[in-house]
Amino acid sequence: MSRGPLWGNFIHFADQDMLAFGLLARGQLFPLAFYHGTQAIEKYLKALCLSIIDPNGSTETALTQSWIRQHNLERLATRCSERYPYYAQDQVLANLRRFAEFDQRSRYPWVNQVHGNGFTSEDIPIVGELCCRLRNDLPIVKDDYILGMEVRGHFHDDQKTPDPARPHWSHEAVQALRQVLPNLSDFVRW
Repeated sequence: MSRGPLWGNFIHFADQDMLAFGLLARGQLFPLAFYHGTQAIEKYLKALCLSIIDPNGSTETALTQSWIRQHNLERLATRCSERYPYYAQDQVLANLRRFAEFDQRSRYPWVNQVHGNGFTSEDIPIVGELCCRLRNDLPIVKDDYILGMEVRGHFHDDQKTPDPARPHWSHEAVQALRQVLPNLSDFVRW
C-alpha cells in the first residue's frame, strides 16, 4: 500500500481546522473561528508550497527547510505566486496580512494592531474563498482527505461510506461549515 504525498499531512490538519472554523463561526465565536480559519489557510499554503517543490510528495528534503516552520502567510503566498499568480494579488496579500495579525493577536494579546480592527462575519466568505482556492490549486488526485470524504459522504472513487466509527466522521461539523460557506461542495474533488 502506498502512502499519500507528504504535503497531504498539511491538508489533513487544514481540513480539521476548516471543520472547527465552521462550528465556531456558526456559534458566532469569531476570534476562535478565525484562529482556525487562519490556521487552515497557513496549512493549505504550506501544502501548496510543498506540492510545487515536490508534486509527488515523495521526498522529505523540503520539510527540513526553515520556511516550513514559519507562520507568515504573506511570505508563504509569495512562494506560491510564481506558479499561481492569484496569491500575489494586492487584495489577497492584504487579507493575508490582516488574518495573520489577528491570528497572532488571538494568541498573544500584546500584538499591536496595524492592519485592521478584528474579524467580523463579513470575513467568513474571504476565508472561504482563500481556502477553496488553495484546496483546488493543490494537485489532489484522490480526495480521500477529511473534508473530501465528509462533504461527499463517501470515498473518492468508491460510493462506500467511510466507517462512521472513524474519529474524523462529523456530520454536525460539515453542516455547520456548509451553513457559513454555502459553496462547500466546491472545495472537494467529486
